[in-house]
Amino acid sequence: MWLFIAIFGQIILGTAAVADKLLLRKRVSDPIIYTFWIGILGIFSAVLLPFGFFPLAFPFILIGIISGIIFMLSLLILYHVLAKTDASWSLPLIAALIPLATLPFSLLLISARVNGMDVAGILFLVTGALLFFFSKEKGIHIHFAAWIAASAVLYGFSSVLQKIVFEHTNFVTGFFWAKMGEVIGALF
Repeated sequence: MWLFIAIFGQIILGTAAVADKLLLRKRVSDPIIYTFWIGILGIFSAVLLPFGFFPLAFPFILIGIISGIIFMLSLLILYHVLAKTDASWSLPLIAALIPLATLPFSLLLISARVNGMDVAGILFLVTGALLFFFSKEKGIHIHFAAWIAASAVLYGFSSVLQKIVFEHTNFVTGFFWAKMGEVIGALF
């Protein structure tokens, strides 16, 4: 069951990434503008507040906001790379690096436990993405690969910070504070 959910999730992410690439190429030529509008749209998360917003201790509000700001920086870097490279080249690399980048933050910040099946799953995802990445005819652009790695590390860090917040509150509250961080990140 989880395999089908993971495959379905990857299909959704791939479709969104291709749509992002088309928008960057045809409608929005500047990744900064595109990232700005995605972040600003986070203000609409306020419509969820009547459905379960609860007060949260200030440190967790701050962690939620920081996770949103870091996520926006990750997106900005990713959209910059997508504007300059082919999505079929860069997206498999980021798909391979995000699980690897998230794992150390999970182990350090939330004391995540990793079992053999977790390691096998991460290796499966990373191996598949890397095989797809290296099957492309284009040579590896080290400059862009470094930026993709930076985006993956920031995304992994943001995800773990969001998990910390979600462990101390419900979805609506955690989602709202992360989105407020995205709005603040967009304004910068």
